[in-house]
Amino acid sequence: MDSSERVVWNNYRNVEILTRPDSLKSLERAWNGLYKRCGCKNIFSSFAWNYCWLRNFGRKYDSISIVVLRDGAEIRGIAPLVLKRESFYGFKARTLKFSGDTDSVYKDFLAEGCHTVLLEPFFNRLQGGAHSWDLIVLDSIPRDSALSQKLPAMAGKRSFPFIREKWSTVSVVNVPASYASLPHRIRRKLQKDATLKIRRLRKIGSFASTTYTGSSAGAEHIERAADIERRSWKGTHSKGIFFDSEHLQFHSDLLKYTEKDFEPYVSFVTFQDEDMAYQYGFLQGNCYYMYNMSFDEKYGRHSPGWIVADFLIRDLIDRRMGIYDLMTGINDFKRAWEPEFSSLDRIIVFNGSPFGRFLYAMYRMKMIAVKTPFYRLIKKRAENEKKGI
Repeated sequence: MDSSERVVWNNYRNVEILTRPDSLKSLERAWNGLYKRCGCKNIFSSFAWNYCWLRNFGRKYDSISIVVLRDGAEIRGIAPLVLKRESFYGFKARTLKFSGDTDSVYKDFLAEGCHTVLLEPFFNRLQGGAHSWDLIVLDSIPRDSALSQKLPAMAGKRSFPFIREKWSTVSVVNVPASYASLPHRIRRKLQKDATLKIRRLRKIGSFASTTYTGSSAGAEHIERAADIERRSWKGTHSKGIFFDSEHLQFHSDLLKYTEKDFEPYVSFVTFQDEDMAYQYGFLQGNCYYMYNMSFDEKYGRHSPGWIVADFLIRDLIDRRMGIYDLMTGINDFKRAWEPEFSSLDRIIVFNGSPFGRFLYAMYRMKMIAVKTPFYRLIKKRAENEKKGI
């Protein structure tokens, strides 16, 4: 490894920072080994996910900071971070955050045995000035993760101001043993909005459902999914997961990457040889992660989202999958499955510098202000103006 890519500290010679995506390749075997020893069942902490993401998005950040804790030849901890100067309530702040940004969920540090093993030298070097930083903003951390408990404790011990708060909600469904044993409410919904609509479509034209998994899923399927997303409500609002060339390339790279412990899963429903809807996710162990889905607005009356969901749940049952992870956010589609909900945390650590403490005071004031009736009134008025009311 090029010496310019490694930062080794006098008192912590077993800790280093990798600053270039290409240098990560040398970590692949060790990263995957640590990933397995941690018992990690989270594709977003895998080497393949982080490597493909950093290759496509790393240049958008001021620097890449993959913190690696070594014990001889073994790697005992990895903290995949990026640094960028960005706005924090109107003030530009040098912010350390997870790689993966909003494209990743269930973010965490990989640490063998105990997160303290990694956090102790990590915070020592933060105090010693190894990073020029103002904030550490780590979001989407599972509430039951050791990081969610130990990081605030470690920050407080080092006299860094910090905030721990709820970031988002995830929902999970237990896949039943058979289609007939689906909850009555969801089975009725599928029969009404999927089974009957499929019958009608088949009466008036050709209808098909196709699924691509593992090595059969390729870049051409990402392009098809992107085309549907452009024709969906997400496309009209420049949202979704395929809205720019970097995201298209990231997912294409991920599908092509051979050394990964999860399977991509892309399914389509078509009518008259035109794609109506898609669902894109990942199979890992006994879990299916529903990463994204979209449908062409002009087919909205045919309930294409429920149709593709109907084919998916039947396939998951056939595969004897145990978990259908609906991931972040709550909407009517997810509520209909009567899932189990859990929380993801966000932890913000503020530098002990005058500027860091100023940002902390500003954030505390904001947290107090949002609870006032006046703030809620202003927010409601702004929402109504946006809707044209």
